[in-house]
Parts: sequence; C-alpha cells; structure tokens
Amino acid sequence: MTADHLTQPLCLRPLRPMLARAITRYCNSVDLVISVSRNMATSIAARGVTRPIRYISNPVDMPMPTSTTPAARPGGFMVFYAGRLNLEKNVAFLISSFHLLLKQVPDAKLWIAGVGSQQTALMEQANALGIADKVIFLGFLDRAVLAQYYTACDVFVLPSLVETQGLVAMEAMQYGKPIIVARSVISSDELVDEAVNGYIVEANATEQLSARLTALAGDPVLRARMGEASTRKAEAFTPETIAQQLEATYYEFLEARTRA
Repeated sequence: MTADHLTQPLCLRPLRPMLARAITRYCNSVDLVISVSRNMATSIAARGVTRPIRYISNPVDMPMPTSTTPAARPGGFMVFYAGRLNLEKNVAFLISSFHLLLKQVPDAKLWIAGVGSQQTALMEQANALGIADKVIFLGFLDRAVLAQYYTACDVFVLPSLVETQGLVAMEAMQYGKPIIVARSVISSDELVDEAVNGYIVEANATEQLSARLTALAGDPVLRARMGEASTRKAEAFTPETIAQQLEATYYEFLEARTRA
C-alpha cells in the first residue's frame, strides 16, 4: 500500500512524508518488489525505489459462477458495492449518484456489502435523501454469500478514492458483470477497458456515474456484452496463472543470486 492509502485519517496525514520515505527505504532493502498494479509499479519507481519491481496481480479465488445460486433480487436493476465502509472507499459518492439514477430508473436498488466506520453516516445519508428503502445494507458477507450477490447484480461499482488494486472489482468480473471504477483507483485503466467491460468515472462526479448507470440499466444487451468481456479479462487472474507467475519470478531471482 502507498503512504496515501495508509494515512487516510486526518490525524495521520502529517506522517505521510515520513511514511513514504520509510516505504521507499524498505523496498530498497530487498531483492525484489512485487506490485499488484502496473501503475503502482511505475509510481513507486518514480518515488525512488531502485530495486527490481515486477507487476503480478492478486489472484481471484471465488466459488465458480456456474455453481452459485443468485441472491434474491428485490429490484428491477441491481447495483452492487462490496468492501469496507470507510472514508477512502467513497461510498457516499455512490449513494448520491444512485439517488440521481432513481429519477430515471425508479425500480433500481443498491446493495452495499461490508462494515466500517462510515456505516451509520451512510445509512443516515440514504435516509436524508429519502431512499432508505432503495439502499440495502447487507453487512459483512462471507465468500459463499458474497458470490450470490455478485451473481445476482447487474453492475458492480468501485468508487474508492484510494485503492491498491480493487480485488472486489476483479471478483465481479469473474461473475461476468460490467464494472464501473473511479479514476482515483490507481489500477482503474488496468481493470477497465473503457466501454468494453465497463466505464471509468471521475471520483465524485455524481452526474457522470449516474449517467453510466442509467445507460446500463436501459440496455441489457450492453450489459451482457460488457459482462462477457469482464469474464474474458478475469481469466488472467486465476490462482493457477498467478501462482505460475510468482513461481517463475522467484526461481529467476534465486538463480540470479546463485550466479552472483
């Protein structure tokens, strides 16, 4: 994780420069740095990391979609978010955008899975907007139940201000879903091929996110096409593929040390 990621609370932000230097020193003390994001690999090199850096994604290891029973759908168009309910996840932005969506798609519902420091505030936001009956807080879900919601939703949204990779978006891709990701996610353009398997939106651009959701709500053919593209893209994240990449990289560096 970057120093920005680790210092989201305001009380920790004065420590950000010191922590960034500590991360760089630590990275320069090892033989190899593995980054789960290509963009982050470039970023940490620019910050002074001189040791070899390799991009190797996290794997996605969820129950097979074909063996998963979808969760019951309480609405006509289902939007899904899963993750911590903390400030950096920017879920308030998603709720505001969903509020705009309802003006065009009144039968839509928003599933929010997860717990965190902002849960009460987010519930109060939905209530203040008059959409408490449209925003369903699911709490913490284990992998098997989470898979049921991935299977049942129409689109997955990752609105985070800071994110190392976005594993939940990758999981939704495995279940053949279009994904919408905030550009502030460092790996946004790695997760999303724009207008192919989803969309990238500016963080806190509520009208832009609402417009993307509205377009998907009104076009099931588009959703299906993007979902198929997500499934193809997720093939690169299988545990077998990632394990092979890690093993090959470890052997490469062990052999280099032996020769040295």
